[in-house]
Amino acid sequence: MHSHLRPARKKQGLTQAEVAARVGRDQATVAKWEQGKHPVPSDIAPALAKVLGLTVLQVLYGDTPQVDEVA
Repeated sequence: MHSHLRPARKKQGLTQAEVAARVGRDQATVAKWEQGKHPVPSDIAPALAKVLGLTVLQVLYGDTPQVDEVA
């Protein structure tokens, strides 16, 4: 489910420990998020999104399909 988190972290040149420090969690928790073993808590999602260069929706749900605007 959260397989998109690891590539985003790598793209930013960060380790799990660095991400963990920036969002106030430990490295093991970040690893569990990346592995899909635990969901990212909604209260952490904005900080994690900022660190990873993603949107909050991407952090919580992965790559979301774009919705076409209805005329």
